[in-house]
Amino acid sequence: MISVPDGSSSLYGLVDIAIVMNNRFLTASPEMVVEVLYNEPVVLGVSRRVGIVNNFS
Repeated sequence: MISVPDGSSSLYGLVDIAIVMNNRFLTASPEMVVEVLYNEPVVLGVSRRVGIVNNFS
């Protein structure tokens, strides 16, 4: 989780990091060092009424 200024945390920050880390154009350069710090699957559910919802209550 990523802490935000109001003291809460954001689950979306991990998704942003995962997208950057899986971008081969950003990680193919010899100057870029990629080290996995945390690995957790992103779990999404689908609701007929509201579309995509997360599983974190």
